[in-house]
Amino acid sequence: MNNKPITRRKFMVQCLGATMASSGLFSKPAQARHSSLSATEFQEAKAFLAENFVVDLHTHPSLKTSFLGKDLTKAHAAPSGTWPFTMRGDLPSLKDGQVDAIVSVIYPPEREFLEDSAPLRAVSSMTPSLRKVKRSMAQPSDEVVVRELEAFEKVISESESDGSLGVARSVAELDRINAKGGIAILHGVEGGHSLGCDIGMVEELHSRGVCMLTIAHFYDRGVAPNIMGLPDRRLYRAFHCFQNQIASEKTDGPLPKFGREAVDRMLSLGMIVDLSHCAPTARREATAMAHRHHRPVVMSHVGHHGLAPFKMNPKDDEVCRIADTGGVIGVIFMNYFLNGKVKGKGIDTIVMTVEKLIDAGGVDCIGWGSDFDGLTNPPNDLREPSDLPYLAAAMLKRFGANVSAKFFGGNARRLLENGWSPATGATPRSPGR
Repeated sequence: MNNKPITRRKFMVQCLGATMASSGLFSKPAQARHSSLSATEFQEAKAFLAENFVVDLHTHPSLKTSFLGKDLTKAHAAPSGTWPFTMRGDLPSLKDGQVDAIVSVIYPPEREFLEDSAPLRAVSSMTPSLRKVKRSMAQPSDEVVVRELEAFEKVISESESDGSLGVARSVAELDRINAKGGIAILHGVEGGHSLGCDIGMVEELHSRGVCMLTIAHFYDRGVAPNIMGLPDRRLYRAFHCFQNQIASEKTDGPLPKFGREAVDRMLSLGMIVDLSHCAPTARREATAMAHRHHRPVVMSHVGHHGLAPFKMNPKDDEVCRIADTGGVIGVIFMNYFLNGKVKGKGIDTIVMTVEKLIDAGGVDCIGWGSDFDGLTNPPNDLREPSDLPYLAAAMLKRFGANVSAKFFGGNARRLLENGWSPATGATPRSPGR
């Protein structure tokens, strides 16, 4: 028997590993990844996607290219569970899934995320990737987000020689890229901390082609009060992780003065306000502001409160208010916020979520935001974009072609057309300005 004393670092690493394992992070591939679907049905679903506009309203390829050095153009394995060291939304998988456009969301990691987790602090210097994340957390978020936007554009420019993808800074550019057979990359940003409490950063991001900003995230930085956005809080309590995040589940509040100014400026310029991660009262206020501006709002990656009763998810009355702006609710591909479970299949639950949204807000409010390549645990039967034909088959069976086309991209296109105005004549500032 080995009685060698355990070091504090080794203990923390073991705690982190236990937390990840219990959360399904390292779960084995499901024995039956998809329900029975004939080859004919699969090809029909794939053809349907090819004939219609398909857009993911929230995904994170830049996290993997920037912090892990993944190659966007190469295929990667897509294991079950929240495996953070792979890339799900790579170009081959997007092509296989018949995706026409993605809102590629830049997320500058919040410094509080590290401060709020002892296990993460213990391992934060163990690999080059983790050290890069740690350095980013120590730097001003507004500078980080500009650098990451430029870095991802460089990745795209180095990958687009064959016309397979390109950055779109307007709906017209999106159409030009699609007309050439390419996939359009639209910029999004997650977290109001990206503004650095500088209202000028709204204009800065808009001038760089950002179409959408999620104004809250894991921690409140004076833009919008947040709510708990991490799954299975029992495990985090056991390992004393993310206690400040857990506490936010019990809080609610309005937009602060700077938050109201930022939302007003976004709506005036034509940058879509994403209310995911916002506290309910702040969501109501921002939606009312959007009504006055005659602009739509979005919740880009959520479930429905009736199936998963978390503050993250809208109730029927809120779905209705967002729909009244011409907005969209994007269904997340993450079991926990779909049905409260960490593991398992999810396509049937996504269909149930769409039913709930239609009942509350009508067929024009439905869309999807996978949150692929974020710190999420996707359903076992929908692990990457190439699995979209399986979801399409289920949607077609339940709703038919017209409603399914709205879900996969028709409604999102209307959202972009009415909520996003391209910048004209603006000159972006450089990082570290």
